Amino acid sequence: MTDIRPFLNMELHVTVWLKGRCKNCNTTIKRKIFDYGTLPYKVLEEKLDKTQHTIEKINCPKCSMENSPE
Repeated sequence: MTDIRPFLNMELHVTVWLKGRCKNCNTTIKRKIFDYGTLPYKVLEEKLDKTQHTIEKINCPKCSMENSPE
């Protein structure tokens, strides 16, 4: 297990992404759904506990087929 104590006072920039593979053309697809910005770890941890991200279908940029993230 990793010791996180060295990171407790660091500022981190965290983004949340959905990622999947198109069932029609096999293209890897991804979409950013949230950006927490740059925050100290302790503040980020509190925000992560309060935020609920919905899992949505994402459209393939190549063939436009709607796919579920993996």
